Amino acid sequence: MRAFGLALILALAAFSGLAAADDLGRRGLMGLELRQPEKGPLIIVKVLNPSLSAAQKDDQVISVDGQPAPSVPAIGAILAGRKGGDPVTLKVKRGASELDIAGTVMPAPEPALDGEKLALSSVTLASGARIRTMMLPAKSDALKKNGLTPAVLMLGGINCSTSEVFALTDHPDVRLYRLLTKAGFAVFIIDKPGVGDSEGERCPVGGFDVEIEAYSKAAEALAASPGIDKQRLFAIGLSMGAVQAPLISRAVPLKGIVTWGGAVMPWYDYLLATFRRRTVLEGVDAVAAEPTLRHWRTVLAAAFVDGLTRDEIAAKMPETLAAFEAETGPLDAIGGRSLKFQKECDKAGVVAAWQAFQGQLLSLHGEFDWVSEDYDHRLASVIVNAKRPGAAIFEVVPGLDHGGTQFKTLADSFSHPGEGKKSDAFNLRAADWLIQQAKS
Repeated sequence: MRAFGLALILALAAFSGLAAADDLGRRGLMGLELRQPEKGPLIIVKVLNPSLSAAQKDDQVISVDGQPAPSVPAIGAILAGRKGGDPVTLKVKRGASELDIAGTVMPAPEPALDGEKLALSSVTLASGARIRTMMLPAKSDALKKNGLTPAVLMLGGINCSTSEVFALTDHPDVRLYRLLTKAGFAVFIIDKPGVGDSEGERCPVGGFDVEIEAYSKAAEALAASPGIDKQRLFAIGLSMGAVQAPLISRAVPLKGIVTWGGAVMPWYDYLLATFRRRTVLEGVDAVAAEPTLRHWRTVLAAAFVDGLTRDEIAAKMPETLAAFEAETGPLDAIGGRSLKFQKECDKAGVVAAWQAFQGQLLSLHGEFDWVSEDYDHRLASVIVNAKRPGAAIFEVVPGLDHGGTQFKTLADSFSHPGEGKKSDAFNLRAADWLIQQAKS
C-alpha cells in the first residue's frame, strides 16, 4: 500500500448526512477528535457528535462498547460495519472517575474534494452485499471525444482503510485526483467489501476473490455510466492494486493500466522473497539468518503448498510456527489480511491475465521500493511485450519508496517507510502517460 500518516481524527467535518445517490447509507463515526499520546490512552480533544455531548475535552478513552480502544485504528475496527444512528457506548476516565456515555455513531460526512461533493453509488455482489463507489467528475472537456469522457478506475493497496481521504487535502492520492480531473478524466473510486460504507464480511477476515468481484462489478458499472467512454477506460493499480488490475481487465477491457509497486509472482513466492530481502536490509548475517528463513519456508509451504490452516500448522509444527510468528506476526494476518485472502491471491492467474491483457501498460517502480521487487514488477511488461512488442513500458522512478516519497538511500527508505520528502514524480508521470493514451 501507499502508507502515509493520517490525522488522529474520526470526524473531519461539522456536517453529516446520508448519501443522496442511493440507500446504502454512510458508515458510522464516533465523532470525536482525538489525540494519541506517546504513552497512555487516547485523549478527547473535541466532541463533534451531539449524542456523546456528555464527553468532555481531556477525557481519557477507556473502551468503546466494552472493547479496549487504545488507538484510532482500534476504534475503527470496533465500528466496522456500523451505520450512522447505530447505538454505541463510550467509557471514559475523568479524574478518578470512569463514566459510561451512551449515544449513537454519527454518519460520515458526504465526501467532497475542494468543496465539490462526489457522486455516490453502489454495486451489488452475488452475495447481496452492496459496495460503495464514488465518482469524481472531470473538470475539463479537453479529453472528450464525441461527447464522452475517459475515466480512471483506482485500485488501492492491501490495507483495509477507506478510500475516502479527500479531507486530507495534501494526501498523494488526492493530489493525483486533482491532476487527472483537471486533465479531463473522470475518476472512479471503490471501497472494498467490509470497508467504509461497503457491506460484506469485514475486510481483515475477507477474501481476495470477493475483492476481485467487487472491483469487476464496479468496472462494469463505470463502463455503463452515462457520459463515460467505455472505449477509454483506464486503471491505476497501487501495490496490491497492481496485482489485481489485469484480473479486472478480464471483466471490462481496459485501454491502459498504470501499475506501481506491484507483483506478478504467486503470493507464496512473493512472501519468501520479501522475508529474505528484509533480513538483508536489516543487516542480519546471511548464515545466521538461514535457519530462520528455512523455518519460514516450512510454514509457508504448509500453508500454500499443502493447503493447511493455521490451526493445522500449529498442531503439526508448533515450535516452527511460533518462531515464524515471533518475527512476522500472525500467519493469518500478514499485511493485515486473512490467510484466506492470501491463499486466494496465490491462486489468482496473474500471469495469464497479463498475457491476455490487450491494452497498454506503464509499469512504474520506485528506486528505493523494498516492499516489492524490481524484477518481479518488471515481469508484467515482459509478458505483455512478448505477445505485443512495444505495448508495455517499465520505468524506475529515481529516489521513490513504496509510498511514493523521496529518499536519498535505500537504507533511509527502509528505516522510515513513507516518511520521505513529498514527491509527485509518480503522479505526474502516470497522469502524463494517461493523457497521451486518452488522446490516441
